[in-house]
Amino acid sequence: MKIKNLTERDVRILHALFRYRTFTTPQVHRLFFESNKKRDYCWLRMSYLKRDGYIISKPVVNNGRKETNSYFLTTKGVEELKQRGLIDKTTFAKDLQLSGFRMLHAQQVNEFLVQLKAYGYDLWDSRLVKSTFELDRNSLIQGMLISPDERKYGLYLFTTDPEEKTLAKVISEIKKNFSIKYYLVVCTSAKAFTEFESMLKKEETRIRSSVSLLPYEDALLALKTVGDENQRIQLFQEFGRVEKVERGAFPYTVQHNGEMKYVCENLHNSTGVRRRLSLYTPHEYKRDGKKVLMLIRKGFLQDLEQEFRHYPHVQFAVILKKDLVEKIEKWENATL
Repeated sequence: MKIKNLTERDVRILHALFRYRTFTTPQVHRLFFESNKKRDYCWLRMSYLKRDGYIISKPVVNNGRKETNSYFLTTKGVEELKQRGLIDKTTFAKDLQLSGFRMLHAQQVNEFLVQLKAYGYDLWDSRLVKSTFELDRNSLIQGMLISPDERKYGLYLFTTDPEEKTLAKVISEIKKNFSIKYYLVVCTSAKAFTEFESMLKKEETRIRSSVSLLPYEDALLALKTVGDENQRIQLFQEFGRVEKVERGAFPYTVQHNGEMKYVCENLHNSTGVRRRLSLYTPHEYKRDGKKVLMLIRKGFLQDLEQEFRHYPHVQFAVILKKDLVEKIEKWENATL
């Protein structure tokens, strides 16, 4: 028996497959069937959409074993969205379908939306980013993450150990595309992180935008816990009474250990924050009189201490991973 009428959720699934090209069964379940704890109904509904020709599926294979399915729009699915006025009439299904590494890479990029949508984030796919910012169609940018307070991060994701020329191309794009003020570069391998970090440090003074470089899990922790200004202030308040500063080296102060200090965080490992800190020189500190309390993850502490060894007015406080995980668990439990 065929589907007589597509539900509102069916249409939202089809539209999401147009916007993001592909989702796996677990991703569809988390985005659209969260109230159904088991995946059975999600799998059943997707099988109906597939049986009736709106979508197709491709197996996701890992180490020779099928793990799940990845879904794509068909011509019928595209035509349904056109009839509803949801997409441009020049769209073709064949332009949306991916295979092999490109399919797996798209799934990992889209996982940011799956993980962060409940936290108020949105994700633009690379097509929308390139058209909006008039970027070269061969740009390696993979999307744009929009924070709850509308900060736009150009997104690059390294899922393997990239070649040096790939890293250099990303650096070149970031240097040229300064219409994007913030970038997020995420690495799933330690080698990719280390090599990009080394290249970024060499070119940092030539880059006008702020670049956040993080391992994959650290990126999700930071985005979930300090994703907007309110969360940032809540983090500062754990160290003392916080006040907004109208004019100063940093926008907030905290009453910490009996002193009024500027307070900032760099859980995003941002070149912009480090640049701002470097401008608050010992000479500026003597004129202003306030020390700086920088909140940082332990893994980045040693490098920052070395970089600012000649800034005795800068103090560091380590934010532990377990504390961030507790914040996330508390928030998720409160929203169940």
